[in-house]
Parts: sequence; structure tokens; C-alpha cells
Amino acid sequence: MEKKTYIGIDLGATNLHFVLINQGNKILQEKVTPTPKETKKAINLIIATIKNFVQKTTAGIGIAIAGLVNQKEGVIYFAPNLGWRNVKLIKKIKRYFPELEIVLENDANAAAWGAYFLLGKRKIKNLICLTLGTGLGGGIIIDGKLYRGVNGTAGEIGHITINPQGLRCNCGNYGCIERYIGANYLVAEVKKEIKQNKKSVISKMVNYDLRKITPEIIALAAKKGDKLAKNIWENVGEKLGIILTGVINLLNPEMIVLSGGISGAVNFFIKELKGTLKKRAFAQSLKRVKIVVGKKNLGVIGVALLAKENN
Repeated sequence: MEKKTYIGIDLGATNLHFVLINQGNKILQEKVTPTPKETKKAINLIIATIKNFVQKTTAGIGIAIAGLVNQKEGVIYFAPNLGWRNVKLIKKIKRYFPELEIVLENDANAAAWGAYFLLGKRKIKNLICLTLGTGLGGGIIIDGKLYRGVNGTAGEIGHITINPQGLRCNCGNYGCIERYIGANYLVAEVKKEIKQNKKSVISKMVNYDLRKITPEIIALAAKKGDKLAKNIWENVGEKLGIILTGVINLLNPEMIVLSGGISGAVNFFIKELKGTLKKRAFAQSLKRVKIVVGKKNLGVIGVALLAKENN
């Protein structure tokens, strides 16, 4: 019997990430490339890359994106960080690969499914996965099943309001947690502080070109003991702790997985995060939950696994 392969695609606001995995979930081929700003160019790039990845053994394709999606119809309702609305993505791709099973999923749901298989080994039946990057996504596994809600939009933890009079979010709401711990916000906040003459080694690190500031630079500055950078990450920990308090009290998970680029700086905000949870969450619920940092490929492998599940 011929062994099957599956393609996973993580369609992010910054990068497109492609993998080809085998039935043992091993990555056989991988590519990361910047996401074109124009929708048509992005879709054309996806199709062209699939053509380079697809093999005779390929049985399915999974595509993950940050936003609201209709899994059954293969439609992206709204991807705020890409500015996409009502894009019939699967229909467009299916024209070129009619014989393949193609699955569309929210990126945090895909990461949660990846965490369920790769971290929880399918034994941890109740977990939450957060994708911390340009935005903040959430995926929920309840009793070993992905919880999508009535029309597939469940898990949008990043769009829980933390400040009713706060900053306007790309989703249209005000004061979403995403606007306070997303990568773009962190960079903007550091730039603002430096322009207001706040002393920081970050200025020198980017050769006084503030356009070069990234979350990675902020993390390196924190490692050097920079006060501004440390304060930025402590604020991330506190805000994340407040939101996760509600999640823990509501869903009582066994595991919370932190994934995405921002999770790489977890050492700079985990103390504040855990301290906030200790102050706010139900003690019995908090005692049972384990907070872990996920592998970097959780989402893209997770969506390939969803394609495999549907095959």
C-alpha cells in the first residue's frame, strides 16, 4: 500500500509557510516566503508553491489563516491582518487540484490540533492553544475534539475586550487584547517611548533607525537588562494573565500552549503571567493547568494533520 503525504500551509500576514509531511508527521519538504500584500498575488503564489510540493502520493492539503473562516464552504469571512473579506479560497485552489482533499482552518485551531497530537499525544483531552504573533489567536480542544462553535468562529481569544475605551482593533472593535500584546503594538509602543526620550539600548541596537525595531530586538534588549524592554514584556505578561484567567475559569483546561513568534520571548513575561494568574484565577482550576511553549511548526503541521484526518 502506497504511503500518503500531506501539504500544510500557514497563511500569515507576514509569511507563507509550506510543509510536506508523511504519515509519520515528519517534514519532508519546507518553504517560508513573504506573503504578498495583494490578495491575487498571494493566492497565485500559494498555487505555484503547491505545484512544486505536490507528489503522486499527496492525498490532501490543509490551509490555515488568522481570521474567521467557514470550514465547510472553504470561505475566509474576514482576515483582519491581511484585510481579506469573503475570499472563496478553496474554490480558487480546487480548480488546479480537483483530485485533492483541501481543508481550510483558522490558524489557532490548526495550532491547537497540532498541540493535541504533538505535545498532548492525544492524551490531554482539554487544551487551549494561543498563537502569539502579529495578532493573538486561540484554538480550543474539548474532550479530544476541536471546538469551532456554531459556524466555525469560536476561539477568538485575541478579540476579547480588555479595555472598553481602548485602542481600535483591525476587527473594528475597541480595546481587544490583540491590540495590547500583538507584535505590531509592541513595536509601536517601543517607538513611542523612544521618541519621548525614554532611554533604551534598543536605539543603538538598530543604529538609531526605529524602522528596524522588531519583537526579537525587544527580546534581545530585555536580555541585556534594558528597562524599557523589560517593562514592555512585563505588560504582555500581565495582560495575557488577565485574559487567561477568564479562559481558565470558563473552560478549566489541562494545558495551555503558547505558540507563535512572541512565545519565543516567554522567559521575559512568564513570571508576570503566572503571578497575575495566581492573583486572579480559581485556585483549583489553576492547580490543574500546565502552561507550555509549543514547537514553532504547530500550526502548519496541525493543518496538514487536519487534511490527513479528513482523508
